[in-house]
Amino acid sequence: MSDAAPAGSEQQVHDSVEAWLQSVAAGRDGASVLAIIADAHAPLADRLPAGATVVSPPGSLDALPDGTRFGLGLIIGGLEALPATRTGEQLLARLRDLYCDRVEVLVEPGSGWSRSRMLALEYTLSARVRHQAGEDWRVYAWDLSVYNPERDWNTPEHWANPQNFRRYRW
Repeated sequence: MSDAAPAGSEQQVHDSVEAWLQSVAAGRDGASVLAIIADAHAPLADRLPAGATVVSPPGSLDALPDGTRFGLGLIIGGLEALPATRTGEQLLARLRDLYCDRVEVLVEPGSGWSRSRMLALEYTLSARVRHQAGEDWRVYAWDLSVYNPERDWNTPEHWANPQNFRRYRW
């Protein structure tokens, strides 16, 4: 499966990791940001809003704070640093389900985290980041506000054919 974005989807292209990080974290309170940053990208932690929670990947599942919900979760090079693929999937699912309203994951090319694999975990390709080596890094995102939109047909007014309640007996 190709890493190209589906037709009609909007995809941002950033000139550097720093530019992407600045656009994502702009206007955020530091207390609402959780960042999992690999040691190779540790200098990027200085570009996060003051007060952001920063965790290193090898022990990131155990180091996540209990009961705290963050507005934004970032993973920068963290998936590649984890010891097993299953651990990466667990981390992505836990961030999505328990810790963050929005999660953005920066994936390096050739890391084994393909578009289809990220889609299986409900992450969509949202941006690309140009890198010095020539190959673009991919940014996958999950956002609670667009995950499950309210549907007209799935409301109490339309559920279970209420117009037939007095007409038919089941």
